Parts: sequence; C-alpha cells; structure tokens
Amino acid sequence: MLDIISDTLYFLNKDYGLPVTLFKIVEAVTDITSGEIRRTVSFKHISRALVLPNTLTRRIFNGGPVYDINNRSIVVNTVDIRQLELKIDDYALFNNKQYMITKTVEYDNKQALILEVKEYLGQPITEVFDALSGLNLGANS
Repeated sequence: MLDIISDTLYFLNKDYGLPVTLFKIVEAVTDITSGEIRRTVSFKHISRALVLPNTLTRRIFNGGPVYDINNRSIVVNTVDIRQLELKIDDYALFNNKQYMITKTVEYDNKQALILEVKEYLGQPITEVFDALSGLNLGANS
C-alpha cells in the first residue's frame, strides 16, 4: 500500500510538480529601538512539489483596508524535506510569492506532508538571501 502512494506521488510530482522553497524560522529577534524583526531561517529548495489551485477571499475591516487572502495547498514528498520540521508560521516561496503555513498534515504514515498556506496579497515579499552564496531566493517587492 505504501508503495502505491509513494509511486503515485512521484509520478504526479514528475508530471505536474513546480519548484517551491520552504523556510523554517529558526530564530526571530526584535530590535528594541527600530522594532524591526530579524529572522534566522533554514530553507530547502524542492525542485518539484504539487501546488494545488488557489481560493481567493476578500476581507474588509470596518471601513478600513481591504485584504485579499489567497489560500493554497502544497503536497510535499517527505523524502524531500527530511531534516526540515515545518510548523505553523513557517513559510513557502512559490512563483515569487510568499505563503505563510497555516496547517500541516502528515499523510499516510509520513509518506507526504500537506501544507495549507495563505498569501496576503498587498503584503511586501520578504527578501531572503543565502548567506553563503548571496543568492536572492525571494523576489523584490
């Protein structure tokens, strides 16, 4: 049974998978004087993950700003993220858009991880740099 799920996930990723970078927040420190939050993250680039279609909702706050919320699900083979334990408030970067992880679900004996993610449209994208190579993994806002 496990081979069927693993094989199915492999072929779906091969045919329909898209590149996704997952980020785990290791540490977040707030600068007392400026209020700026500096995050230390570890990341894993996945060459192919299943990104399911989005649902878009609009939130209006009592005559104030309007926020569009873009919800998606991302299915990741756990073999691709062995050392990365993702949780709520970690995030994913897909198609130059940053998505916050709102829920993680392990599927069928840890064969796959289903991430429910949320993008707030209109929010600037965080630039993320690999300290070793200087490679910009994010997008400029």
